[in-house]
Amino acid sequence: MTNGTVRKRKDGRWEGRRKAEVLPDGKIKYIYAYAYNPVDCVHRLDEKYNQYFKEKDIIQNCPYLPSTNPTFKEWSELWLKHYCLPKLRPNVYRKYESIMNKHLMQYLGKYRLQEITTTVCQQALTQEMKYGNLKNGKPLSTETVSEIKKILSSCFNVARDIGLIESNPTGSVALPKISKAKRKTMSADEIGIFLEVAKQFGLYEFYCLELSTGLRVGEITALTWDDLDVVNRSVHINKQLQEIGGKLVVVAPKTENSVRSIKLSKFCVDMLMEYKHECQNSNDIMFPSDNGNYMTRRQVIYALHRIQKAAGLEQITFHDLRHTFATLALEQGADIKTVSQMLGHTSAAFTMNVYMNTTLKMQRKVADTMGELMKK
Repeated sequence: MTNGTVRKRKDGRWEGRRKAEVLPDGKIKYIYAYAYNPVDCVHRLDEKYNQYFKEKDIIQNCPYLPSTNPTFKEWSELWLKHYCLPKLRPNVYRKYESIMNKHLMQYLGKYRLQEITTTVCQQALTQEMKYGNLKNGKPLSTETVSEIKKILSSCFNVARDIGLIESNPTGSVALPKISKAKRKTMSADEIGIFLEVAKQFGLYEFYCLELSTGLRVGEITALTWDDLDVVNRSVHINKQLQEIGGKLVVVAPKTENSVRSIKLSKFCVDMLMEYKHECQNSNDIMFPSDNGNYMTRRQVIYALHRIQKAAGLEQITFHDLRHTFATLALEQGADIKTVSQMLGHTSAAFTMNVYMNTTLKMQRKVADTMGELMKK
């Protein structure tokens, strides 16, 4: 210990005093500690001195904090406002906010951050697994609870990084292993049937382009005719459509990798140009709704299910059409990096992980081909 004094009091205890700083009003701030022997007194004084400046740093770095040990409710609100809102897309931010308020606040809201342990988090997430469905109080899926845990962990990580807590209490929380759902795709024959029926609904061109490119629903619904490059036979993806606060808004793509140009076949370009000539929509939207505005996600999904039902095909999601494109492209011999770029994935490794079964099938095909070559 330096710059401090220790003395024995009349009551038999030892008192330690150390100068911390000179306050703006000119007064000196001292740190005090007490113990029944001088060694403990020095130890406590050093701890309190270090804690004082640790808390001072936290307040200086985060002036919006009500205290250096806020409640979970206070901290989560600040975390959402100052750390999530500036960097998250609006729909993602609303999801974070909803999970905090509807799923976690009832269990953790009144706790001080430093009181929240792994056991407390484990109990909260276990309760969510049992009764987390807000509509009927039934269990939530393991995938949903894992996502809740991920968001909670992110919240605690920031609290740890700025010094509010020593460690993230969700680190050792145990959840059931997520079983990957089997992805549904259409075969080439089923695509033919699907597209024939899509003509009856006036959506042949929409779904033909989708199955040729694997675009996300927000990407294809946001397309305008200036995104189509007829000369280079490609379509440019530089925006997406989202519903924010009940209104359709065109926003930036999901990630930097989502900004891309996708090559199209001559058949696809000719089909789109013929469709454009027939459509003649005044506001330049490539695939408008009946009222001439952008199609909503709900309209797209509703139409998809109607087409599937009319075609007698198994119901799959719109995202499964994206999987259909990727699977068929890989099975036809497209390399994984090209498919990854067309899908707008962050890396080819991610694409390979998603389509592991398909890439293994391709490897078997290569192995058999090499086997035949070695025989000769």
